[in-house]
Amino acid sequence: MNFIAIDFETATSIRNSVCEVGLAFVENNKITGTRSWLVKPKGNRYDPFNISIHGINPEDTANKPEFDIVWKEILPLIDGKTLVAHNAAFDMYVLRDVLDLYQLDYPDINTMCSYRLSKKAFPELISYNLGSLSQRLGIEIQEYHRAEDDAKACAEICIKTFKENEIFDFETLADKFRIIRGAMCKENRSFTPSHVKQIRDNRTRTLFDVKSIVGDTSKHDTENLFYKKSVVFTGTLSSMSRKDALQIIADIGGITSNSVNKTTNFLVVGQQDYRIVGDDGLSGKQEKALRLLEKGGEIEIISEDDFLKNVNSVKPSDALVDNDGDSEKNDDDDVEDNDDNDNDPKTYLELLRSLKRIEESIYEENYSIERFGKLKDKLLAQLVAEIQVNGAASDEAESLREYTCKIGASYQDTKNKINNLFQLKIKQERQLDKLRKK
Repeated sequence: MNFIAIDFETATSIRNSVCEVGLAFVENNKITGTRSWLVKPKGNRYDPFNISIHGINPEDTANKPEFDIVWKEILPLIDGKTLVAHNAAFDMYVLRDVLDLYQLDYPDINTMCSYRLSKKAFPELISYNLGSLSQRLGIEIQEYHRAEDDAKACAEICIKTFKENEIFDFETLADKFRIIRGAMCKENRSFTPSHVKQIRDNRTRTLFDVKSIVGDTSKHDTENLFYKKSVVFTGTLSSMSRKDALQIIADIGGITSNSVNKTTNFLVVGQQDYRIVGDDGLSGKQEKALRLLEKGGEIEIISEDDFLKNVNSVKPSDALVDNDGDSEKNDDDDVEDNDDNDNDPKTYLELLRSLKRIEESIYEENYSIERFGKLKDKLLAQLVAEIQVNGAASDEAESLREYTCKIGASYQDTKNKINNLFQLKIKQERQLDKLRKK
């Protein structure tokens, strides 16, 4: 199999803010080389949260070329090839958006997603983000969340998957796993994402209709933040199932919905396998919310913790924690939600699976908090140095103070999330002990 693995790092939540590109070249299922470029995003603006993920900051790219210059080197390397990304729903849209930003020609390429491939090839695994998957498959990542090393890990995942499943070409891949390659075309400036050919079976798939959730009018709370407000959820909640959360909103007197639109007042974000908080990108709902905000919309994006603080009575269900959530970037999450995970675990095996998923989430959040801690210490050191040289009132000192406060808040939020996960873990361990005694 011949292909090129690609990975992007971005400076902000805007997809066209490329700050690093990495490539790993594969010929006959062997990595023949890697390349990477630091890229100066427009205005060299960075979000502290993104810095905490990849460690790249404005000083690193201040004197680097912008993407239109770097593209002159990259295009000849990838044109006419198949590009693979781990969560192509993020990386390929980054490529499209940054090409549109600079009004550059599209390449003629095929695209594929190793995240989707891994879910098909290794259905027994709990998490499919790049770090967890690499660890499970024995693949070493030298510097996690840096483009060159992530691209190399993506390539190694594909190579291992192809060999273990005796896949020798992309046609076999399509036949075996129903994974259809996407494409980007120069002539008509088109882009079709890679996707899995769906085979719907209504006998085995259970969906719940949000419209079927009816609130208890005796519990309506006119003073509540969510009363008569439209609330949408994205990602996996650690405290309860999505169906239970929607029922709470309905009981309060709020408006439940599955999709983000102009009438949405709140988008509650649960745990995601997306790049700026784990490895994958923003969900389709988050992207729509951001687009509405850019157009002057009044939608508010809040965390699960904020949601819990604003509901009077919460009865967390024992639903399985599903790391998949709706973190993949597609519009399917705005059409329907799979209710498979909304049943309380009743068997020993289900509880074991749930505990493993919780432990996986704790592992990932611990990694995030470590990065936040290091970045906070670095920013504090820079702030002290700036104050000593230019005084506390300088613009740079003010900017550093703001960044430090934001990272500190993110650090504390992550600690709270870990604490909630531990509480859920303890609760389910007790349930497991009861089943053992039986």
